[in-house]
Formats: sequence, structure tokens, C-alpha cells
Amino acid sequence: MEGGSAIILSTKQRSSVSIENHDKPYNLFYSSVLDQYFEFSVNNNFKVDWVENDPQSFGLFISLAICELKVKPSKALISIDTNEFYSNGKKIGLGSSASIASVIISALDEYFNLQLSESEKLQKALNIHALSQDNFGSGLDVITSYADCGVVECNLKMANELKWRSLKWPSDLYIKGVITSDQSSTKIMIEKYNHGKDSNQIFFKQLYSEIGHLLNKISTAWDTQNSAKILELMGEYNTFIKQLNEKFNLGIFSDEHKRLIDLARSADIFYKPSGAGGGDLGLVITNSEKKLTYFLSTLSDSNFSIIDLR
Repeated sequence: MEGGSAIILSTKQRSSVSIENHDKPYNLFYSSVLDQYFEFSVNNNFKVDWVENDPQSFGLFISLAICELKVKPSKALISIDTNEFYSNGKKIGLGSSASIASVIISALDEYFNLQLSESEKLQKALNIHALSQDNFGSGLDVITSYADCGVVECNLKMANELKWRSLKWPSDLYIKGVITSDQSSTKIMIEKYNHGKDSNQIFFKQLYSEIGHLLNKISTAWDTQNSAKILELMGEYNTFIKQLNEKFNLGIFSDEHKRLIDLARSADIFYKPSGAGGGDLGLVITNSEKKLTYFLSTLSDSNFSIIDLR
């Protein structure tokens, strides 16, 4: 939040990009989600022109990356596989766009032998991800995806310097994802947040100060691997987010999330909506494997889908 440090989990879900030559006299893009091929060319301004069918948002990162790197593929087949970010045909809010931004820059760098440095690749991934979201968002999800080291701590100052801190996930802390039917726009949430912050400056400054102290405590708890303290402090953090949500009308806590919070409370389990885009994913976190097993059974009986995150 603002200048505060965020602790972000890089989940087990991965996207992949492959680039290879083929014997056709044109470029092809293959989308695993659509299971379709799209013919394209690249003009002298490094703009992608889709010859017949336009993959729309599914081809966005190819267009952005080619323009960013100023490369001109010829007779290339570029494949993007994001199947791990989908469940039963529905996209899960796990930061797939950040993942694609990271891997497509690296894939094009390798294919064209550009020999970019690690910091250059990360910066270009941040650039195209920002363009894809109309420059909304912090870019922390891109850094987390690029770092690919499990758990990272990062804030806006560190992000601007292309830095992060790797953390260790406590051995007695368990996490699962719960898929809900609700989805929302990250961009709209950020717009509401910025408007609320400008309209309620006194409230925001006080809350920001309190959250800043809390985030420092959470960071210390991670360093000491104190799972009980982590859960206690995350509960306090959730309370602050609820206040922010109600004051700014952000729409973070849908009716389904509220129901899951009540179910989790009755099972003495921590639950929160995910910080990733889309609003459709919830996180179940506990340091009791027994409680987790019982709660997951309860969720299954209530027809909620569970996914592994690490």
C-alpha cells in the first residue's frame, strides 16, 4: 500500500512462451487458451498487423513486446501457453499478465540474441505490463513473477530500483486458493482508491500511518518465521483493508468473500480476498494442517473449487 512493503507469493502457476522457425512465409501466433493460430506481420515501425483474425487481448503482449524490443520476426511461430491460469475454462486472478510480460521478453531476447541484462529484461517487462494496464498498478506482480523465488518483499521505492527481498515461506504455514464466481476490474478498483484517497486525505493519512507500522511488524514476523504471529498480524491487516474498502467503496469484499470469511472464522481459519487482479480468488491460510483439511472438506461440500498455490 503506497510506500509500504508488500509480501507477495509467486504461485506455482506458470505461463510459457516458445519461439521457433517454421517453413511458412509468414509469422504465426498460437494461443493455448483459444487453441487457435493467428497469422501476423510486423511493419517497419515494429507494429504487429494481424492478417485475418485478430486475437484481441490474447495477442496484446506479442504486439507490445515486439514494439518495445524493436524486433522484426520473420517466419516465426510464437506460442503462449497460459493454461495453468485457468480452471474449468475460467481465468483465475493470479497475475497471468505479469507472468506473460516476464516470459515473453526473455523469450524474444533469447530468440533474437539481444543479450539484454537481467535489469533490462525486467524493466522492459515492467514497461509492457504498464502499457497493457494503461499505466495503472505498481508493477510489484511483475517483479515477483520475474524473481520467481517463492515469496518476495517489495515496495514502490524498491520496485523503481528494480530490487526486491527474497523471503522464506514458513514450514508450518499452509495456503490454498478458493475460486469464487465474482470478478471485478483491477483498474476500476485503483481508480476508486485514488479518488477516495484524494477525497478523504485526513482519514487516509491516519490509516496509512497505522498500516505502515503493521506492515513492518508483518515483515519482522516473516523474518522470524513466526507463523502464529503472521496470522495474527494478517488478521489486523484485513481489518484495515475492510475499513478502506467501506470508506472508498472499493468492492474488495463481495458477498461470496464475506460468506467465506464467516465460514473460515467458524473453523478458526484465516481467509482473505487475494490481492491479485480479478477479485475471484480467495486465500485460505493457517498453521494447522488438521484445521485446513477440515475446512477444505467444508468448502468442497459447499461446491467451492480449491487450487494449490505452492
